[in-house]
Amino acid sequence: MKLKIFLVVVLGMIMIMAGVSAMNEMNESESVTGSEENAYQNISLFTEEAKDAFSPIDDKIMMVAEGAYDYLVSGDGESKQVFFDTYASLEGDMAAFEEKADLKSEGAGEFKASYDELTGAVITMETLAEKVFDSYEMNETIDSRDFDAFEAEVERAMTAQEAAWDLGFDSGTGLMKPGTYRVFLAESLHKAIKESYAYLVLGSVSEKEEVFAAFSDFNETVAAAEEQYPDESFDDLKKIKSDLMQSVERIFATYEVKGVVDVDEFADLKSLVESFYRIT
Repeated sequence: MKLKIFLVVVLGMIMIMAGVSAMNEMNESESVTGSEENAYQNISLFTEEAKDAFSPIDDKIMMVAEGAYDYLVSGDGESKQVFFDTYASLEGDMAAFEEKADLKSEGAGEFKASYDELTGAVITMETLAEKVFDSYEMNETIDSRDFDAFEAEVERAMTAQEAAWDLGFDSGTGLMKPGTYRVFLAESLHKAIKESYAYLVLGSVSEKEEVFAAFSDFNETVAAAEEQYPDESFDDLKKIKSDLMQSVERIFATYEVKGVVDVDEFADLKSLVESFYRIT
């Protein structure tokens, strides 16, 4: 009888211990699941909707810079207005992104730091552009220090934008999609255009080198894209790149011989830039 009682007690203890172990496993499982949920909640900022809203910002920064350089090359009041219109559009893009992204969420700290840097640079860009414009209009010359300061602020904005993109939206999955390739190709062309205008403003050899480096980057990127996606067509961007490069080479040649920008050649370049904007 005592043996039976002993066995019952032992069996009961085993069952209790098994129950405790099962509860611990359930709690651990719930804890892991909870952590995963919290992690997901922490990156809720980085939704496809937020990504789509953020995507146009880098191109728009380049377009703002191009608008400023266009005005400084041509002196055309309409180009100056295009600069301010494009800047207002950039502000609108950033406001639209901020509506779709929770910048105060727990997981958004690093992203917000880069985004704040971007915001500060964009604000300063307008201030410096107006300073360059005022000097240009009063003295009919371009203050190289003011121009360099504006260009540096454009670079700061682009660097902050790239850092924010990497923190917020870069999936790190390796292979790029065709649409992502198109974004990189467009960025190379934007840089070539921006540096072309900068060269015509300052005549700096380094600016000219940057133009052709950007075209070279385009060639490397499109080769990789076509190898990875042989059934995808990038012909529209390849065509506009070829046309832009020919136009740039022509306008540079005239500028270097005569020391001034040929009005008709510059108009042709601007027309190609507008065509580029329409396909991107």
